[in-house]
Amino acid sequence: MMPEDYREAMSIAGLEGQKFYDWTQTFKPDYKERLIIDSEGCREFNLVYTDGDGGVMVFNNYSEIFDDKGITMSVVGECEIAFEHVRDIIEYMEDEMERMAKALDEADERGVFS
Repeated sequence: MMPEDYREAMSIAGLEGQKFYDWTQTFKPDYKERLIIDSEGCREFNLVYTDGDGGVMVFNNYSEIFDDKGITMSVVGECEIAFEHVRDIIEYMEDEMERMAKALDEADERGVFS
């Protein structure tokens, strides 16, 4: 059984128990993302990364301090990540944040939030 700390990561990855564990033990870095769009068009974007050696890192598009100009990251256990992978994930999340902001602006223009 996976510790409590892994629940969010498993939810984002869409994998449970042994399947999640096996995914984190492939010795190949990988990531899975989850996009949720609510009834008002607000988007939540999350990503879980594994270093392939049991390490897991969770990225969320919400940042209390930096608003839509930052993300929240958490590490479960110890996780290693290559500079290239950090750069790719950050660019990917920035692109998604831009899509989210554009969708919110368009919804606002249509009066969805009025």
